[in-house]
Amino acid sequence: MSDLKNNFSIVICTYNRSPLLKLCLNSLVKTENKHACIEIIVIDNNSKDNTKEVVNEYIKEYPAWTIKYVFEKKQGLSISRTTGYKNAKGLFIFYLDDDAQASANLLESISKNINNYDLDIFTGPIYPFYLKEKPVWFKDSYEIRTMGTDTLKLEKGKENVWGSNFGIKKELLDKTSGFDENMGMKAETISYGEEHQILEEIKKIKQDLIVYYFPNSFVYHYVPQNKIKLSYFIEKYFKTGYFGMLVWKEKKSFSKNIFEIYLILRIPLLVIYCFLFRNKKRYPYYQNYLIENVLPLLCYVGEHYAKMVCFFKK
Repeated sequence: MSDLKNNFSIVICTYNRSPLLKLCLNSLVKTENKHACIEIIVIDNNSKDNTKEVVNEYIKEYPAWTIKYVFEKKQGLSISRTTGYKNAKGLFIFYLDDDAQASANLLESISKNINNYDLDIFTGPIYPFYLKEKPVWFKDSYEIRTMGTDTLKLEKGKENVWGSNFGIKKELLDKTSGFDENMGMKAETISYGEEHQILEEIKKIKQDLIVYYFPNSFVYHYVPQNKIKLSYFIEKYFKTGYFGMLVWKEKKSFSKNIFEIYLILRIPLLVIYCFLFRNKKRYPYYQNYLIENVLPLLCYVGEHYAKMVCFFKK
């Protein structure tokens, strides 16, 4: 590979999703890429399908691109993400999910942003795409991740990144212990927090961390049928609170804890209200009321459960 100054490596961690991986790789090789010297590294996390053959097809078909295949036997997204940056040569590591697709100018935008801004970490919007028709009640906003249409330098203490669209300076990753193996997806098991954990560790390494949000560097993220179910949202909010508490270990005042417990106790009452008394003009579908008003309270349930688990582990 030629000079990697001011450029980046794309790391895609994948497990048994070769059809989606094809869409992902296809979106990358068709992007505008005039200035960046980029490598694509696919971390195969012990897949049992034809992932390796798919990657080899792209290696042969697109020789102008530097595409690498790396096999990681030990299961876990965090493990794969660590393997990814350790095999990369770019100054920045850009993580893209295997079920995501790059926007047409994504790589060009990232390259220009790296050149034009002094930064350590960056993120951008995520918009959904579907392969099957979604239910009438499901809103795109449930899967959109955005901080608006302006470029933002995120304030200290308010840094945030999204797992399917974020980049980190490699020299910072090299100083960490890697992504926490106890967090992040493992095969079919839903788990969160690994990108926030690494961000918190990097904050300790560099106090004046510079994090940017770039609205022009956006990706599309696949929403499968299993994510368009209330059961998914229940698990999502609970585990968001659970793993969030493990990452941030937030110490709350007595009054705030009491208030959160009050909100938790209200959940069954709000569920009853949803079916009997909700404003059906504003919420014609009960799913919308539950997702927007009730299920987010499960984050508090997850937080307090994490506290209890940590207490009994002592």
